[in-house]
Amino acid sequence: MKTVTLLTAGLLGGALAAGPVQAEGFFGSLYYQVQDLKLNDTSYYPQQWLASAGWLSHYGIGPEIQLGWGSREHEKDGLSIETGDFRGVAVRLQSPDEFGGHAWVSVGYGELQLDGSLDGEDYPGSEWFKGPTVTIGVELLVSRNRLPGLAMGLTYSRWFLEDDMQNDNFGLGASYAF
Repeated sequence: MKTVTLLTAGLLGGALAAGPVQAEGFFGSLYYQVQDLKLNDTSYYPQQWLASAGWLSHYGIGPEIQLGWGSREHEKDGLSIETGDFRGVAVRLQSPDEFGGHAWVSVGYGELQLDGSLDGEDYPGSEWFKGPTVTIGVELLVSRNRLPGLAMGLTYSRWFLEDDMQNDNFGLGASYAF
C-alpha cells in the first residue's frame, strides 16, 4: 500500500509540475479482460468486461470510475471461479495524444466479487475482495479525421486484493474522448 501511495503522489506531483499539456474533457472506455487469478499457487483465468468513465484536466490528470462484470468462468480441478462485479475509483494520468496515440496510468482502489463453486455446488460461494489497483494502458488513435476521439488499446492491471491472492488482468478494448 505504501508503494501505491508513493506512486500516486509522484504521478500527481510530476503532472502538476509539467504544466498544461492537453485539452480537458471527459472520456469513456470499454475493455474485455482476461484475468490471471492466482489462489494458493493455482492460476484461474476468468474473464470480464470493464467500463470506465472520467474527466481529464489540462494537466492530463483526473478522476475515473470503473465498473466491471463477469463474462466467463474458469474451472480447474473441480473448482470453478467467476468474477462477479467490480467497482473502483482511481486517479488517471494520461500523456498527450502524440505520435498517433497516448499512454496512461491509473492508480486507485477497487472491490472485486468472486463467485466460486466446487464440483457444481454453491461452495465456497460469493465473496468480495478489496484493495489498491494499478493499471497501465497504451491506446492508438483510430482516425484523426472521422472519429478524432476514438482509440483502441491494450491494458495491464494488478489488483492488490489479498495477501494470498494475485490478480493480474490483460485487456483489449476501446475508448472515446469527448
